[in-house]
Amino acid sequence: MRRSILAPLACIIFGVGCASAGSGGAPNAAGQNAAGTPREGLLLWVANGDAITAEVRDGELFGAAVRLQLSRAGEPREDAMRGEIGALEPGQRAQLQGSVFERPVSVVFEQGRASGVFDNAPFNLSLEEAPKGVTHARGLVGGELSDYAWGADQWSGHVGRCGYELRGGGGSFEGYRSCGGGRERVRLEIGSRLSAWGPIERATVLALLLRS
Repeated sequence: MRRSILAPLACIIFGVGCASAGSGGAPNAAGQNAAGTPREGLLLWVANGDAITAEVRDGELFGAAVRLQLSRAGEPREDAMRGEIGALEPGQRAQLQGSVFERPVSVVFEQGRASGVFDNAPFNLSLEEAPKGVTHARGLVGGELSDYAWGADQWSGHVGRCGYELRGGGGSFEGYRSCGGGRERVRLEIGSRLSAWGPIERATVLALLLRS
């Protein structure tokens, strides 16, 4: 993942208090930004000091390495601006376009399904049956098999070649991932505005970010 040169810039732009390489400490353990307010977007932090942040505004997820625009046919723009998107209704379609780590993204959503292209390879996800309060997604992310689930206190599974086992609460998860080698400690924070997106859209964004 192309994070090393981006981490310092992301920290400056979004004020997330990123750890320096080798420090071993997670940024803002309380899950807040430098101003002390809850995050509204997304953070992925890795123990070697790399960090990716993205904010949500005007139906867009944007940051130093992430630029994604969500659009829905017939949806008033002001709803997206408030982040109040919610689940797709039967027959409703949406589209996500842009790039993640400079890799092109073009995905179309229907109720419980996402299909398109990521990094010029197939992207096909569907939501699987899961206990109440748990979101379970399975399919191809950039042509790689993926199967992961998360709820109020756990995020686990694999996205492509990377396996994750994270625990936490309140949208903040911490634990370990393995991408074919040794384990490394990671922290994932899902802010309030991203949490307001529909489940298949949120599952897609997380898969795009967490696939190495």
